[in-house]
Amino acid sequence: MGDFFESHTTDSVLGRTGTTIDWPNSIPDFDPASWDNYVHHPPTGSTWQEFLGTSPQLVARNAVKPFAVFHEHGCNLLLVRRDIEPIFGDLSDTFSDVSTGKVSFGKRIFDYLFCSLRTHSPLAEDIYSPENVFSTFDTSRLHIHGTRVVRGEETTNDCPLPLETNRQFQSFDEFCAAQRALTLRLNRLAPTHLEIKASPFPLAFSTPVDLYFNAAIAKHIAEIPNAGVAFPFAPISVSFAET
Repeated sequence: MGDFFESHTTDSVLGRTGTTIDWPNSIPDFDPASWDNYVHHPPTGSTWQEFLGTSPQLVARNAVKPFAVFHEHGCNLLLVRRDIEPIFGDLSDTFSDVSTGKVSFGKRIFDYLFCSLRTHSPLAEDIYSPENVFSTFDTSRLHIHGTRVVRGEETTNDCPLPLETNRQFQSFDEFCAAQRALTLRLNRLAPTHLEIKASPFPLAFSTPVDLYFNAAIAKHIAEIPNAGVAFPFAPISVSFAET
């Protein structure tokens, strides 16, 4: 068992438009109709290899600053700047489909690992665990807290109190029903403990929208200038079970 921290994307990575990657200018012969004309993020459930191939190159949007890590959850893409690659040790423990590529920020170009997270959806139907524990939060208050911490306006100690704690669901269907009901009230379930079936044990995973890092990795990333993510929330505990 170990502690993991949820990451929160910083303003510098969201640029002026709230989006990071200029996908239409990153994909040769891009057809907006293939994405139903919503071009800000790849379709949910897609893979980045579908669009970028074996020698990936991406173009960052205007005003987006170089980052150490960035997660595009719709296509299970994690970008890791090459200079921080060693902190992950054996890459195969955490990532699959690792390629090297480039991201351009205006005239500046940086080398990145283009990776898929091996553990991308531990709350999926076939691996959902009744040992998972959640708290209920007001979605808007929790998100703005993360943003305020990133901007230096609050500390992690100012996190809003949960509306409910120690919520457990015996099945995936029960979990989904609770999620749907909360979404209608603009609330959300945030995990405080997860039991994940994975072997070997990864140092990062997503749920899939939220990206988590092992405590030691999170500490290292937080010390990097312009990391692109911060860690404003309390840690969650994660236990791993052999697959």
